[in-house]
Amino acid sequence: MGLLERLTLPDDNNSPLSRALLMRGPAREDPSAEDERTGNEDVRSGAHEKTSESQSVDTGAAVRALLKEIHGKHDPGIVSPSHLFSILHRHLHVTSGTILVQEPGKDAYSPMATVGLDSTSRFRLRIPGATIQKICRRVGAVTLEGIDRDLLKPFLSAGEFSRRNRIAALPFFYNREILAVLLVFDSPLLELDLDVLDVLLAAFSERAGYLLFDGRQKPFSAAKRVTVLDKVHAPHVIARLKERAAGTNQDLVLLHVSLLPIYETIRQAHPHMDPSYLLNDLLGTCALLCADYYTLLHQGSGDFVLAGLANPHLDAELLLHLLGNTLQQLFGIVPVTPLTHKPLDAEQFLREI
Repeated sequence: MGLLERLTLPDDNNSPLSRALLMRGPAREDPSAEDERTGNEDVRSGAHEKTSESQSVDTGAAVRALLKEIHGKHDPGIVSPSHLFSILHRHLHVTSGTILVQEPGKDAYSPMATVGLDSTSRFRLRIPGATIQKICRRVGAVTLEGIDRDLLKPFLSAGEFSRRNRIAALPFFYNREILAVLLVFDSPLLELDLDVLDVLLAAFSERAGYLLFDGRQKPFSAAKRVTVLDKVHAPHVIARLKERAAGTNQDLVLLHVSLLPIYETIRQAHPHMDPSYLLNDLLGTCALLCADYYTLLHQGSGDFVLAGLANPHLDAELLLHLLGNTLQQLFGIVPVTPLTHKPLDAEQFLREI
């Protein structure tokens, strides 16, 4: 049986290959050549940060630079909001701000990437969709001053809120749906009139909306979300699998998988990205791709265990190869970073929990 036949099971719509291709979408260009010419833009963005007092925004130059990067060949995939944030941070001199992204399957927006905010504010910034709609009450940029700032008061620390007399919100839409919102707390942008902010946003918002939709929204909307279980559920999961194995004469399979190499590669490329957001995206994607054959048990950090029954059509090595390749493409990872894995003994695993 060839590679394609082993990945494509009789019910092709539910095969791991079909799931992977559905999430991947059209083939993406290898961005390595572009990276060699331009360097890693997101990594460079973390260096030489300055305060807004010492900088100003040349709106024309900023728009040209933004459009050049947004239209570039590099496709950041699922982490496109973090990539966009780094571009905006660099060219608009955002020294304090965040990009809020709708959480998959939830009516709430949380910070995927931040700079210059205290830990309390980063923790609190989980904003319901209804509040986001109130903040983004008009098509275009929004400035929050006076009592309008109170919309954000519950989501910021007392110190952070008291320091910000004017806050800008730049929403990014696709088909009239808010995909992300850039909140700016400190930047020369805050000195600009609202009509200038509108022109600035209009110049790149459409392309940014496509980037966010194609990179993140589309892959996650291609299939339902799957729950990632904590390792405390392992005894129940393994007991259930043993019962099934006894009735079907199949072997129980446990695989320990480490996402840390891939996780660290992405973190280096996206220094502003929230670590927990990235880890949840990686775990959720793995759980989704393996859902028909394995239950994913999160061990902590970037480690997880796949628990399931041996399948004659799809061996574990092949599934992990598919999983690794799909993660590479969905998260725009360069260079190629393979998944590390090893088989586990069920009884030993249960003793170590």
